[in-house]
Amino acid sequence: MKNLLLKVLLLTLGISTPVFAQSRDDRAAEASRTVQELPELVNAKNHRALGFDTVEEARSGKLGEPIPVFMIRLDSLKSYRGEEPGRLLMDTQRFVYPVQVAGEVRTAVEVRQVDGRWETARIGAAQKIRALDKNRRAVERSTGALPTDFFEVRIPALNMIFLGHHDAEGLMLTPLVDDASLQLQAGRPELASKVLASLVPAALATPDNMP
Repeated sequence: MKNLLLKVLLLTLGISTPVFAQSRDDRAAEASRTVQELPELVNAKNHRALGFDTVEEARSGKLGEPIPVFMIRLDSLKSYRGEEPGRLLMDTQRFVYPVQVAGEVRTAVEVRQVDGRWETARIGAAQKIRALDKNRRAVERSTGALPTDFFEVRIPALNMIFLGHHDAEGLMLTPLVDDASLQLQAGRPELASKVLASLVPAALATPDNMP
């Protein structure tokens, strides 16, 4: 049923499923190529900064489930008045792949689409990908959601990142860190409409030259 709904959505957007599959394959191939090159990139000076406990771990890295990346622009957040929060999500044409060693997430490979081609944008961000993975697993256990149901939501202007998914109530955002001032608890999903409404004052106080 989920695959059928996805096909209907793609056709609505004017994207044929073979084209989508080809893009997905190209994306995965680029991420795989980067993982294969890790042994050449990781050394005694940078292995911990990149998230590996040892240099040797870079030789056994495996790709995990990719996480699509969306963002919410500052101008959209400033004008938010409680409408459907999903409308604020902007597809960044980026995916983050966890890199696992013996089943444990160590680091990430982020790929982006530029002029129709996929390229590696970043390697690292170990702390963030571990937080995303930890919270994704926690929400999976508490809600029954699947690994493929999740996506990353970035709000660059406020330097905030959430784990997103949809359930019967609508779009949900899970904080990666606690924020007592906003009554946000890491790992606890909240209605996106509630979260975004609480962020509007901070957005209005942020200069317009931020993304």
